[in-house]
Amino acid sequence: MELTGKMWIFFNVKSQVKTDPMPAAKAYDYLHRIDPQDHKFYLGWTPGWKQWLTCKEILKNYTHLFIIPPSTQGLDMENTKSSLTGTGSEHTYTEIQLNQIQPLEDEFRPELVNWEKTPALPTLKKESDQRKYKRFPHRIEIVIMTKQGKSFRSSSANISLGGVLLREPVPADILKEAMDVVIVNPFPDNTTPSHLLMKGQVVGDIKDKRRLMFYDLSDEVQKKLFNILDKYKTNYQAYKSKKVA
Repeated sequence: MELTGKMWIFFNVKSQVKTDPMPAAKAYDYLHRIDPQDHKFYLGWTPGWKQWLTCKEILKNYTHLFIIPPSTQGLDMENTKSSLTGTGSEHTYTEIQLNQIQPLEDEFRPELVNWEKTPALPTLKKESDQRKYKRFPHRIEIVIMTKQGKSFRSSSANISLGGVLLREPVPADILKEAMDVVIVNPFPDNTTPSHLLMKGQVVGDIKDKRRLMFYDLSDEVQKKLFNILDKYKTNYQAYKSKKVA
């Protein structure tokens, strides 16, 4: 029996979780429940395909595989035909309420497929491969302030244009409030200010409150931060040489 489009499984690359086989109606609903922002993490496969495809590609090019003809038993075929293909109508079966369609029990036979021998699954890239911004191993003073007047001072274990890993965790009483983050530049010059203010929030593992993400950065602030990080090593070496001399 040809099962292409009749049975589906999906795979979350991020969590490495594979679904159980599901019929087309359930698969169609599953696809539309995925947040569009997470489409890049989901792959789908149906018997007959040689490889997994992203859910974005499935929704774009293969929705015709989810067309499930309703049972015609006991229906007035002329009336049914006219209701589906009346003059000027472009309705398809996928536009019918899927929960009103009752497919025959023997229409789906997942036992005909060895679901363990699906095409090879891709692995999630390492975090280092996914990083959008280069990380610098600079030790730079970081000051966190809140509108309620609370403050916290630490330094960076590493830092990028996207965020910073602090050497000490942010105190719990500050986590609940909006944060202003101040980068303290020890080597200011005409292109790198002594202090740079931005917004930040703690992200990642809730048990590790050292990782901050920067957000709402203007192009100007990003450029200034990049100059600070890019010139830090050169300026530090010049500072050491001057101090020794």
